[in-house]
Amino acid sequence: MSIRWIASVCLASFCLASLGLATAGEIRQDGQRLERIVVAPKAPRSVVLAAKELQAYLQQSCGARLAIVPATDTVQGNIFLGTSATPELVKAARALAEDGYVVDAGKGSVTIVGRDQTKEPVVGLRNPWRAVEVWNGTLGIGAFGETGTLYGVYAFLERTCGIRWYMPGKLGTVVPRHEQLEVPAGRWQHQPAFPFRYSWFCNFSTAPDDALWYRRAGYGAAYPAQIIDSFAFFQKHKNTHPEYFALVDGKRDFQNACASRGGGHLCLTNPDVAKQWVTDIRAYFAAHPEQRIFPLAPNDGLTRICGCPKCAAEIDPKAGKVGHHSNHIWRFVNTVAEQLAEHCPDKLVGCLAYEGYRAPPTFADRLHPNVAVMFCKSRLSFPAASYKAGIRAEIEAWRKKTGHLYIWEYYRHSVLPWRGLPVVFPHIISEDLRYLADLGVAGEFVEAESWERAGASRINMPGLQHLNLYVTGKAYWNPQLDMDLLLDEYFKLFYGPASKPMRAFWLYAEDLRNGTLSANPRELTLDSLGTPEDVFSVQALATLGASLDKARALAPADSLYRARIDLIGKEFAVGRGMLERILQDGPPEAPIPGPLATLGKDALPGPLGKALLFTDKAGLAAPQRTYAYLAWDEGVLRCTFVNYEPHPDKLRATCRETDGWGIWEDDCLELFLCPDAKDRTECRQLIVNAAGVVWDGYWRKGEKWECDKTWSAKATTKVTREANRWILELTIPLASLGLPARPVGTILAANIFRSRVADSGSQQFSCWAPIYKARHLTPGKFGTLTFVEAKPAKGQ
Repeated sequence: MSIRWIASVCLASFCLASLGLATAGEIRQDGQRLERIVVAPKAPRSVVLAAKELQAYLQQSCGARLAIVPATDTVQGNIFLGTSATPELVKAARALAEDGYVVDAGKGSVTIVGRDQTKEPVVGLRNPWRAVEVWNGTLGIGAFGETGTLYGVYAFLERTCGIRWYMPGKLGTVVPRHEQLEVPAGRWQHQPAFPFRYSWFCNFSTAPDDALWYRRAGYGAAYPAQIIDSFAFFQKHKNTHPEYFALVDGKRDFQNACASRGGGHLCLTNPDVAKQWVTDIRAYFAAHPEQRIFPLAPNDGLTRICGCPKCAAEIDPKAGKVGHHSNHIWRFVNTVAEQLAEHCPDKLVGCLAYEGYRAPPTFADRLHPNVAVMFCKSRLSFPAASYKAGIRAEIEAWRKKTGHLYIWEYYRHSVLPWRGLPVVFPHIISEDLRYLADLGVAGEFVEAESWERAGASRINMPGLQHLNLYVTGKAYWNPQLDMDLLLDEYFKLFYGPASKPMRAFWLYAEDLRNGTLSANPRELTLDSLGTPEDVFSVQALATLGASLDKARALAPADSLYRARIDLIGKEFAVGRGMLERILQDGPPEAPIPGPLATLGKDALPGPLGKALLFTDKAGLAAPQRTYAYLAWDEGVLRCTFVNYEPHPDKLRATCRETDGWGIWEDDCLELFLCPDAKDRTECRQLIVNAAGVVWDGYWRKGEKWECDKTWSAKATTKVTREANRWILELTIPLASLGLPARPVGTILAANIFRSRVADSGSQQFSCWAPIYKARHLTPGKFGTLTFVEAKPAKGQ
């Protein structure tokens, strides 16, 4: 049955339904009316959910409501699910790969049976696999655990009824109406090309529509490929075995001397470290036999390693920035895997191919069979031919090293700076997944969550993000699918009479990102793909907007078609407005007046000129008001920050140690100061939390930004809490910034951020200079502050 045929039938049926010509009906097989859905007693909850989904969608599609029963005396007239099937079909399903299913129709009945896991929930050690992220107890569905019968039901509804789930919720679902459905005889089976298919775009516990769509779109896996930074787990050993930790400048690293994420780095050449990991990992697998992979990777942001002679000798400077730590890290991972295999031969340890250990190691032609590798890349950047070629070469080199290769993929285009812009690449997705399937890659983790939405609980910007996620889910099951046919069907079914302008909208957006619109396409680089300004011009934004206007005019006002277009248009308005502000507005400027003796004793925050007002990072209204007052005195910079807060009793200030790890997760202020606005390759950073605790560092940019954490601003602080706000007074000696005692005429490049946690459920950011990016260290977007000598206050 071709996609084109299904699309035409679905569209015609949907139109009949909209005219009220299809209100009730029935579903038949071989002339026999199907009346019951049979689910065996004590079936897994995913099979029970499959029965409810089948019942609900058959009723929506043709008006037939089938009863769900535990058993029946007859074969005809039934749809059998899961282990209610014949032993022969159950055995056929179990012979398939993970999540596989069999559908068999004939002689007046239908059977749908797949590989189903009985244990629930299947959750992991830390985010993104905690229960809050991957399990919804009300639905009885999670991101992990085999659910072959459920996938079989969804495939049956797609093929028989023409139903499509393009986006979470009712708005994203296409349900053609039929007066009668006939199930053709035959047996067919399917299994995903990629066993591991995890996209992190919602928290299952708080987003039921998104959790259901995750499975409807084809995502899932038997168990999480838990491959992520994990050395922080060794914190439990720091008091009893400090020698396990990296030696840095004569001290053990229990925090973030080596890696920005903190939690301490380890002395990987100490044989007791490997032995302790094996002990800890064995205990985990004994408690969680359903799991297969344990994470064994350095904490995020690794810039240096243990300085002991044995560790230092394993650095390979000739391997470049993506390989100088490879032999050191992967030799250790290999050692742990080899020792673990003696006790748990079917279990794996997994490490990221990332940062300075992204390139394959050279110490061995092939890693131990119990090592799993997750390679970090971004197919979104594949229009840059040199990047794509380099990434493909590294993946192929890794495939020769390991039989367990996974991909960490980035779909972070729903956050700044791309938030609200149509960043779509379906053809790249299709081509890349076909390549990875042919190479034997086991699957992907797609990082698609948004911390810019409270709690990252729901899919962010679903109108603009759903298409990439939908085609990715489909290609995980069938990498050989014809993407053009799939898109043809999508445009027709999802937008109906507005399909033509919506096709123009999406394909034009794809061409913009791919750089294929000009007669002589430019050679794209990572830099030219790096900012919205390089991809979307004002004219391009206008062209996209015109397509949406045409689509809106063609779609009936009260239709789902119109509602879908309106959602996309609402989200696009956010991105369009942001980008137009970027193109039109320059960074803010402000004076720093002084000395204080000239301004008067109440200058901060009293009658001192204008305060620096904060917005969100896209230049829109901040969730809570924040004002900064700056002035200078002989030898010092004085700052007062007034932070309005409706719940000052809930301020978070857990970090109580100078330069302590995790301070940025508190309610805090964050200052970036480049002492010379013309040279923004050096930047001082201070973070001060609601308890007045300070973290400071000195950033320098070479090939990448590196931080000297030994630098001290020698700052002093005072925090005052009031009924509806908290006030931070901060004093920084000018000498610590390399400035003279009287800095009149000096221009700083600067930005100030407020991170609000309190009762928000997640971090809410505001700032003085809108940066239109997620990363705060973006000196090119900073504003400028000029030290000026103020006129004496009245009465002075």
